[in-house]
Amino acid sequence: MFQLPPRSGRYLVLALLGLLILLPALTMPDLRWNHVISTPPGPGVSLIYQLKPPSPPGDQRLADQAAAIVQNRIDPDQISDIAVRPLSPDTIEVDVVGPLLQQLDQMQAMIAVRGILEFHIVESAPWVTEMIRQANNAGIDPASLSTTSQYRWFAFEDTGEARNFRNVATWKGVDYALVLMTPDASMPPLSGWSVERAYPTVDASGAPAVGFEFDPRGGRLFGDLTTRWRPSNGNLYQLAVILDDCIITAPSIDAPIVGGSGIITGGGKGFTPERAAALANLLRAGPLPAPLVLQSMTKVALMTVTKHVAQPLAIPLFAAGGIIFLAGIGSFAFKWRSRSAA
Repeated sequence: MFQLPPRSGRYLVLALLGLLILLPALTMPDLRWNHVISTPPGPGVSLIYQLKPPSPPGDQRLADQAAAIVQNRIDPDQISDIAVRPLSPDTIEVDVVGPLLQQLDQMQAMIAVRGILEFHIVESAPWVTEMIRQANNAGIDPASLSTTSQYRWFAFEDTGEARNFRNVATWKGVDYALVLMTPDASMPPLSGWSVERAYPTVDASGAPAVGFEFDPRGGRLFGDLTTRWRPSNGNLYQLAVILDDCIITAPSIDAPIVGGSGIITGGGKGFTPERAAALANLLRAGPLPAPLVLQSMTKVALMTVTKHVAQPLAIPLFAAGGIIFLAGIGSFAFKWRSRSAA
């Protein structure tokens, strides 16, 4: 008759316990433990922002979404003395304490932008040159010239990037380029695709840049766009990378980009490492559901920041479960071999 070695049952129970701990780690990799932390009291600032236009009465979703996006922009790892929370369907509060007050201007700049990313093919036809000439002769903004819904003028974030363009219009020290807005030449924003991952990296020359990866739909659309506008009959087309209505860069499309990822370089002047990191946080957090307008800024002599922090549990559970399971199975195997040898 089959008999287990003495005391081996407890080792099987131990192994079973390890499996039970491993199960949630394997099936729920995003499992997190929420806990509350508070900072020591110190000088602080409370910023109140309002959504414009406001949310429908009683609808808290936009404020919740905006608060989460702002938190991920300015403190993605939740390690700083910053707390972001919705106050009402229309407002969110940002509390900042301690040394980070020295970076308040940079934080406000990160909060204020929508973070809307889009891609468009640059129009380089000869008639654009004539349009720019007419605008210069008339002393008017090129963007005010009559164009159809198929085209739109966008300003350059960096004037140095304009040197890489054939047709550039300059108005009051700002350079503009004309881009196509048609569906076959665009990846418009908020159209069902998103950036799943963004991170600081370097380009081929070692300069700071931002790498990004699309979700599956975005990868397909980007691949289709760059395939449709690949080099043809000696013509190279430029793809304008536009963030919040400003052209960041516009590289030439040398070949279709079908891997669902890419790199954004800093144009003519390049990115600083700080700018690349901030832009990566911005893209990773996603666009705001509506513009945020600063309503008030209150300085507080002594403030304590209290926030809810979600710590990942999958890795510690996997480690603990694995150790317990291996200990139980190992002990059982040792006992079984000892009994067999006897």
